[in-house]
Amino acid sequence: MNKQEKTALVASIKQGLLNSNFILLLHYRGLSDKQLYNFRDNLKSQNISLKIAKNTLVKVAIKDTTLEVLTPYLWPYCFSLC
Repeated sequence: MNKQEKTALVASIKQGLLNSNFILLLHYRGLSDKQLYNFRDNLKSQNISLKIAKNTLVKVAIKDTTLEVLTPYLWPYCFSLC
């Protein structure tokens, strides 16, 4: 992924987070692929979107926003529920 693509991805993450009604940071290490699939499927059936992003990209996306207070709570990966 080149720098331009990363910049676009960070902008997309930022927009998604800022437009979310609810944000949940969840550490999912240890879940099997099937458990994660079932979790995502259950959320989708309730019309809830789920995004998984690396914390470094999320940190860049939330920098200088009201969501920057979430930085200490980020794990290696984070979920955003919209």
